[in-house]
Amino acid sequence: MRILLLLAFFSSAYSQVSETSSLYIVSFKKEPLAAKQALFKNKSQADSYRLQLENEQTQFVELLSQHFNREVSAKHHYLSALNGLSLQLNDSELDFVRQQPAVLMVSEQELLRPQTDASASMINAESLWDGSAISPLLGVKGEGIIIGIIDTGINMGHESFSDSPEDAYDFASANPFGINNYKGWCNPAHPNYDVSYVCNNKLIGAWDFVDAISAEDDGPLDNNFHGTSMSGIASGNYITAPNGGFVYSFNGGILDAPAISGLAPHAHLISYDVCDSSSVCPSSAILAAIDQALLDGVDIINLALDGGLDPWNPNSVAMALLNANNVGIIASTAAGNANSQNPETQGRVSNLAPWVVTAANSLHGRTESNDVSVTSPLPVPVFLIDMFSLIADGTSMLANLQGQIIYSKDINNSNADGCMAWNALDFNNAIALLESGNCSDESKVQMAQDAGAVGVIVINIGSEVPLAMVNVVSPTIPALMIGQTDATNLINNMASNSPTPTLVEIIAQARYRVVNALGFVLYHSSLEGPNNAFDISKPDLAAPGTNIFAAIAELGQPAPQYFTGTGTSQSSAVISGALALLKNRFPGWSPSELKSALMLTARSGMKDADGNSMTSDQVGSGLLDISLAANSALAMPENTLNYVAANPASGGMPKNLNTASMRDNFCLSSCSWTRVVSNKSDAATSWNVMVSADVNSQVVVTPVSFSLQPGESQSLTITFNGVSGDMTAHRFAQIELVESNSQASNARMNITVVSNDSIFSNGFE
Repeated sequence: MRILLLLAFFSSAYSQVSETSSLYIVSFKKEPLAAKQALFKNKSQADSYRLQLENEQTQFVELLSQHFNREVSAKHHYLSALNGLSLQLNDSELDFVRQQPAVLMVSEQELLRPQTDASASMINAESLWDGSAISPLLGVKGEGIIIGIIDTGINMGHESFSDSPEDAYDFASANPFGINNYKGWCNPAHPNYDVSYVCNNKLIGAWDFVDAISAEDDGPLDNNFHGTSMSGIASGNYITAPNGGFVYSFNGGILDAPAISGLAPHAHLISYDVCDSSSVCPSSAILAAIDQALLDGVDIINLALDGGLDPWNPNSVAMALLNANNVGIIASTAAGNANSQNPETQGRVSNLAPWVVTAANSLHGRTESNDVSVTSPLPVPVFLIDMFSLIADGTSMLANLQGQIIYSKDINNSNADGCMAWNALDFNNAIALLESGNCSDESKVQMAQDAGAVGVIVINIGSEVPLAMVNVVSPTIPALMIGQTDATNLINNMASNSPTPTLVEIIAQARYRVVNALGFVLYHSSLEGPNNAFDISKPDLAAPGTNIFAAIAELGQPAPQYFTGTGTSQSSAVISGALALLKNRFPGWSPSELKSALMLTARSGMKDADGNSMTSDQVGSGLLDISLAANSALAMPENTLNYVAANPASGGMPKNLNTASMRDNFCLSSCSWTRVVSNKSDAATSWNVMVSADVNSQVVVTPVSFSLQPGESQSLTITFNGVSGDMTAHRFAQIELVESNSQASNARMNITVVSNDSIFSNGFE
């Protein structure tokens, strides 16, 4: 009660602070609770230490009040993730606070912003749900795991967060706090308790840390929809589609999908509201949320906000997440998104801390396709039936389209892209097959129509994934795009049957499809590296984050509310749900080991929409595959002391951290790393090392093969040599550890270097 009364006093006193002052984070030299791992796990000792820190902070505030001759009040007390306060101070008061011997750092709070169904199948989560990926073990869906969503709040009444799901999972018995016991503003003992804030045995807590420092007064409710979406993606209930399909809020559209689900539908949720109605998220509120999340016992923190560019700053959100990491909590964060005001993606990736997972945004496997099928001559190969295509924005189809298809090269080999005018009847009553590029889509479709075409199919050259062509306005015939692989198969079939015409049918009613190839495409707004600040590559890996259909907040729409969201935020929530499944599989693994399992087993081969291969600066280790991660025998341990010691500002070397990737931003022709892998499985494993590098680079790994008994570790020395070519260009290489007995998932680590062997690169001295 003493603490509650003290906090209430602080709240009432806050209004007396000068409006010209600003909110500052004041951290102290004495370590927070979470920095003392053993102490944190002993409840009585932890409570005693927290009380000691609180008393010292209270005395500090009283000292300031006496010195400033005004009532100083703390907005937030940080005791677990950070030992500090948030204080309203004016310029004249700052120097005195900074000069106090107990103070470590004083910094003005940062203002961060949010980084804004079939995801489960895209990353193979369903194989963990049914147990097929981990047989003979039972399937897992996040049972017993608590995910903390630090964001804009939550739609507390949404069916996605009901504790009476359609699969009848018993959330009540699984509630780690006991049946009908909740944290935060849902707890009747909390001073801000309100009967309208209704938690349940799935949504087991809700907090608000922003109302007290903003004009908001909505408590933990979501007035943005971002936090609700994060919660639904990570842990929304499995919900079968109602008759007629899921209805989009706002526009009334229909999602033709059989069901939706979060990645870990049986995990519990605690929501922490840290953002105001303008989507500004003060770091003072975020730090308070992280501090509370540690006390609430969350297993995973989802923090889909921007920032994190200076992770070793003592007052940073990243440093609070490091202390959370120290007590076993892993954080999933967002790489960030480009926007119309700042469309550049390269070199802008957010959340650089080596101890958090940073997500890039891949396209979603779910789509709608106006399928294209060959109908004649018979027999038709199965791969030429129901080929995936996307209709152009601005065109439409009222009925299925049937007709002969004619390849542009068969008319004029020099006009494959259709950018030059055709003769009047070159495509008379036929469907024109053209190649992409070199002129606008609208122009090539219009010229084909002028030559008699009744429809156009464009090949996305170099990519098996079609794009939705835009601004195809003037033509009146339907225009669609297909991928390179389907087009090649189609053209070969046409040639083998020539001179017999090939007939195709394009359906007018788009069909629901899940196209795995789409997941291997990086979304165009996902922020990328390189991280030139220090030798850690970011993002860490990619996950689906494009047009993710999930719960949204109460925005004046009829229940239930659903909509799609796109961004690295959505990708981070997918990873949070995947981590819940992985913690089910490996409950004793540390955060660094869990992160390494995701990275070591991510799938390579990602591209952009134009078919260009993506590098580790763009997609990290590749596309998340939770079924492979769940069968990882290898993990890479790292500890908090090494993370702290790696601080470049104090002479540390982040490249030496035991991470699942390697980077050197100033490699003088040759550079090396040491990495340690541990066999976490119950069986002996044998590994062979495979190396992949470009012709201008050489990578040597020692040893080239090794065997590990359960619990054993192996140190690997990796050396990169730039042997020729442009020595200032980014170089990318990979090493793969192949398990010779096929008992476990292979493991892959990326190497990124910028070589520079020029002695006089800075001129003569």
